[in-house]
Amino acid sequence: MDRRFSRPAPVLAVLLLTVAIAGATAAQDDAFNHPAYGERSSNETLMERSDLGNVTQTARIFFSEGNRELKKAAKAEKKLATAAIADDSERAEYEAKITAAYEKAVAKFTDAIRNNPKMLDAYTALGETYAKLGKHGERLQVHSAALKLAPGDEANFRGWAGALLALDMLGDATRAWDHFHANDPPKAAILMAEMKGWLERRQADPGGLAEEDIRRMSDWLAARG
Repeated sequence: MDRRFSRPAPVLAVLLLTVAIAGATAAQDDAFNHPAYGERSSNETLMERSDLGNVTQTARIFFSEGNRELKKAAKAEKKLATAAIADDSERAEYEAKITAAYEKAVAKFTDAIRNNPKMLDAYTALGETYAKLGKHGERLQVHSAALKLAPGDEANFRGWAGALLALDMLGDATRAWDHFHANDPPKAAILMAEMKGWLERRQADPGGLAEEDIRRMSDWLAARG
């Protein structure tokens, strides 16, 4: 599997460059368009500025609408978990409603970012909504973009670390920890917690990951306390 310890470290390289150019990138109007991150590519749609009058206010409106969709999804999830639903078609209907609410939230948070590309709360919410949908590649991309804007933002760093581990990118995670352990202990602590959580989950359910990779990660964590 190409996400294991032997994987190259493009994500780590991006994050380290992010930290190095924090001051410069925070002042940029175009938040994604920096050589360290390459061309806009799949991020391009996030950067199309709306022609609405007050883009900051419009972004807050979209953000609020996205949060309303999250509440709808949470309400449906709670009912699905607590109600005695034995009928498969009824269960499928609830699941479809939940997915639809999350997808609408993604659209709203994306619109918020399109209007205000420096709205960190929207990046956090968008990344975590992608996590609910199991789209961890998109989640990683969103949190990486937010860290370019604000490398010290804890919420987006947690999202970035969580996405990295959800994708089983163990080589990137361990190299990132080595860097932060030497240069930014609080971030190293957050990443360590995510790695320990990953290990517990994978020991319970390997999810197709090789036992050797899980064992090596366990040994790596044990050696670092």
